[in-house]
Amino acid sequence: MLKLDDETAQRLTEKVTNENHVVRLVYDHEGCGCAVSGVPLLVEAAAAEEGDVLLSHHPLPFYIWGPHRIFFAEYLQLKANPGKETFTLQSSSEIFSPHVRLQLM
Repeated sequence: MLKLDDETAQRLTEKVTNENHVVRLVYDHEGCGCAVSGVPLLVEAAAAEEGDVLLSHHPLPFYIWGPHRIFFAEYLQLKANPGKETFTLQSSSEIFSPHVRLQLM
């Protein structure tokens, strides 16, 4: 499950280039040396990919590739960083990244 506050939902809705697109939470580990040394990234996509799991419908569909769920908690919160183009991704007990970027199409 992914929770967003109203400000974060509004910022994402304004940034995504097409209202029919989805956002995918990706654990990007390419070039990091090890699969457990990756970084979370939000990616705008035309549609979910095979194996994606729905995290949320608010304000638009959010997906994560099923096998990458192991890197994150069951409950996630995404919060817009004031005055920045980034977001903080956290659970109730851990901050996964205070600088998550949204990669647009």
